[in-house]
Amino acid sequence: MVINIRLRDNSFKEVIQLYVLYLMTIAAVYFLPSIVKLFLFSLFLIIYYRSNKDYFWFAFLFITESQPGSFFIISDSSHTFSLLENTPLGYLFFWMVFILVAFVKNYNRKSKYPFLLKGPIIALLVYIVVLLLIFGIYKLNFFGGLIPWLLLIILPRSFKDQEEYERFFYLIFSFVFFVIFYQIVFLLLGKELNYFLGGQERGSILNKSIEEVNEALRPDAGIYIPFFSIMGSVILLTYKKTKLSRNYLYVILATSLFSIFLTATRGWMIAGVFVFVSFLFFSARNPFGLLQKLILPAILLVVLFNFVPSLKKQSDMALSRFETLISLTEGDKTAGGTLSRLDVRGPRVMKKFWESPILGFGFSSESAAFSDGHVGNQNLLLHAGIIGYTIYVIIWLAFIMSMYIREKNLLNDNSYKHVPMLLIASLLSIFIIHSTTSAWFGLGFNYIRGFIFFFILTYGNFIYWES
Repeated sequence: MVINIRLRDNSFKEVIQLYVLYLMTIAAVYFLPSIVKLFLFSLFLIIYYRSNKDYFWFAFLFITESQPGSFFIISDSSHTFSLLENTPLGYLFFWMVFILVAFVKNYNRKSKYPFLLKGPIIALLVYIVVLLLIFGIYKLNFFGGLIPWLLLIILPRSFKDQEEYERFFYLIFSFVFFVIFYQIVFLLLGKELNYFLGGQERGSILNKSIEEVNEALRPDAGIYIPFFSIMGSVILLTYKKTKLSRNYLYVILATSLFSIFLTATRGWMIAGVFVFVSFLFFSARNPFGLLQKLILPAILLVVLFNFVPSLKKQSDMALSRFETLISLTEGDKTAGGTLSRLDVRGPRVMKKFWESPILGFGFSSESAAFSDGHVGNQNLLLHAGIIGYTIYVIIWLAFIMSMYIREKNLLNDNSYKHVPMLLIASLLSIFIIHSTTSAWFGLGFNYIRGFIFFFILTYGNFIYWES
């Protein structure tokens, strides 16, 4: 199987540059004094502002905020990717200033196409202002959750054409292998990669290898990278004029699916499989032929994990954890005692929600006290009420309908044929995670979840007009 990359000649050079920049950032965060880090990261922002390769810098930020190996986790207060640590609003993270610089950089640029969802998005933002006026602000750091909304202005102006979208995907794909490496280290040694540089591990980490435990471990730091790569690979496999090797995309798809499986996180596993099955249904002209393309990388991964007992144990227990969903379909709300969302967490949030069902509780202290990121739909109702949730439903449905209408109007020989359906599947996949594992949609976002959601909307808008 020949794997070649057919982007511009410097495409692989950009991957090397991205890895160098990433490793440089790790070294700076873990070994340099604060004043030197401030100078270096400020220099990054200046270089970005003067750069004509916005896709490269968004890829860099995507990787750092995905936190593979837990290098920049917030719980490790000494090693966050921030410009300043002690401000009245808390951490001044790099991504916050980056978005503000990106907004200034792109403000005077003209977006190539009208934004399809402008109406409902503006309605939601106005509603957020109303909630602020009614309920006030409990914690000042809520501003960090609102900053990612600026991406809706920035992203359409930062990605100029299809090739830049492809180059962005290509840069993200290259880190799938880094995530697999981290997962293997974690399973064999029970250590996050940041531990070897003196960092603090996440609070949920057992500090034990897979050999020392009786349940599947969760090597999920960086999970956004393989998840996003599943979306990107199936989209580019469907797009008829892609400049990336199809064999390379098959490898990325198979490796990303396996990486998600290793996390033993059921909602993400369902979401990843959902995107893949959607691809088979809508795009693959010969599904059985496609499966044959995926067999070789899949066999290599399975052989690797079966010859290493520790890795085989994780695979077996990850599969067993996924199988607990069968008991859920049979009426067991706890999925064999492994799920408290339906019988404990959800009811607690909903009990508070019914005290203010129309408006919710906004950014108030009550909202903060009863918030639970493990139950996304209930949490969204708590914060935004029926009105806010309804506006979100309108946004989702408006996107789905616009993509569906565009799909129906495309001829079979159109290079974008079926891509709109995969963008619908991508949106639904993050709704699956929102509904089963952790809250994705809300009044605010962390950077990485806001980016993925707004990227889907932006790329969908691009496809709608470009196709």
